[in-house]
Amino acid sequence: MFSFNFQLFILVTVVAIFIGYIIHIVYKIKMARLIGVKLENRNLFYRVIVTLFLSDLPE
Repeated sequence: MFSFNFQLFILVTVVAIFIGYIIHIVYKIKMARLIGVKLENRNLFYRVIVTLFLSDLPE
């Protein structure tokens, strides 16, 4: 029973970290777009990331 609970805890933790990472990236992309002029290079960087992760979607 302890083993099952431990595995469940690890799974929930990994999922939470993954979701937080995605939210973090999306937030950074939105911020980069809002301040696009000042962060042109960074905006390009995030566009590359989005293209890699969401290569299915059209531009």
